[in-house]
Amino acid sequence: MSIKAVKRRAREARYWLGQCCLPLWADAGLIRGEGFVAALDMNHRAPDAHVLADALGQAAMADLFKLGPRVGFATDRSAELFDLANRHTVGTPPAPPLKPAAGEKSLSGQCAELRIALFAFAENETAAPEVASAFDVLMDEYLTPEGGWIAGYTADGQPSRLDMPAYLGRDLVRALAPLIAIIEA
Repeated sequence: MSIKAVKRRAREARYWLGQCCLPLWADAGLIRGEGFVAALDMNHRAPDAHVLADALGQAAMADLFKLGPRVGFATDRSAELFDLANRHTVGTPPAPPLKPAAGEKSLSGQCAELRIALFAFAENETAAPEVASAFDVLMDEYLTPEGGWIAGYTADGQPSRLDMPAYLGRDLVRALAPLIAIIEA
């Protein structure tokens, strides 16, 4: 496997962020004038009772929309949503989410695997298969074609949450931005 395979994954990541994820959160995840919802339901809609995301969720949305111009999302809309999310990141961040129990898998853990593979790839391009594998698992098991994500899986393979928490957007940014940078270099 080569740099071409990694670049293909980077283009897929850019497409997913710019054409699926950011439009979804800019529409369904936005509480007009207030910020972003704490989570979308598994049908990619805001729950009936809109709960504003906490400081961690708002900061994650700001990070996502900061990537907007790099992934083909409208620059002016990205800036507007970035500013909106930043206006609502006041207060003390909540406690970090619980670590998965034994046998459970998480989106955060998979994003960490991709970041580790990208660090290895930066040192030596022979790590391209690890990058491709980690990205493929992320896309196949955690990211939805509509632009959402699955937080994790229990030991018996069921989703660990029945919603898509906004705060997980930060893990995605930390994993996908370095991958996208490969095609920008």
